[in-house]
Amino acid sequence: MAPANAYFKTKRILSFCEMVLAVFVLLVLSILAMPRVASAEEGVTRIHVLPFAGGSLDLSCAGGDAIIIESNGRFGMVDSGESSDYPDGSNPRHPFRAGTTIGHGVEDKVLSYLDSLGVTEDNFDFYIGTHPHSDHIGNAGLIIRKYKPSKVYTPRYDDSYLTSPWGLWDNQYVYDDLVNAAKEVGADLYLDFDEAAPENPEPGSNVCRPEFDFGNAHIELVNTDSSYETAGVADANYISLGIKVASGGKNCLSCG
Repeated sequence: MAPANAYFKTKRILSFCEMVLAVFVLLVLSILAMPRVASAEEGVTRIHVLPFAGGSLDLSCAGGDAIIIESNGRFGMVDSGESSDYPDGSNPRHPFRAGTTIGHGVEDKVLSYLDSLGVTEDNFDFYIGTHPHSDHIGNAGLIIRKYKPSKVYTPRYDDSYLTSPWGLWDNQYVYDDLVNAAKEVGADLYLDFDEAAPENPEPGSNVCRPEFDFGNAHIELVNTDSSYETAGVADANYISLGIKVASGGKNCLSCG
């Protein structure tokens, strides 16, 4: 009987080893099948530009501008497209004006794209609103409240800065929503830019240097002159921030 017992014992050992080997193979295969996080592992910098013409993100020109900057596993955003929201005129600070865009909101598509990239509160660092037109920052409040960036940049604005009434639209409405959202989530809100500002501004300061490092990229804000606050401008486009991104010996400029 001893040889038979030895046989069955050996068979059980072999079966156990085969099971362990099978589990190990499955584990290795599952790891190999996992998507690689290229940005975090390899220091890749990518710029995702919305709207797209055609494809799954078929945003019309009326959908506005939205740009996502990705570097070393971190994300930031420059503008976020047109919103379905608009002032109903019940607040005298936010009247409904002729020319206000209605019916071209792209918030669902923008949010879907951000989520497809894996953007979360934990890896979303900044939001830049180039200027207070709804096709650029209409969704700013929504994005800021959902992803809670630590820093928000936008030029200071008030309707009184514009010398022509024809371009007022819902500028004050979308600007106020951006500012309120930044305050709600506790983000550092920068409205003024000064080359001489400290690298790390005091808490509560609205002034910062117009440049910062982000992952493996360096980001510079241009057209930051604030003389329009006293001299006035005809249109909010004139105060739009430009964004220069430098990484890996390459440069990209967005004019807002």
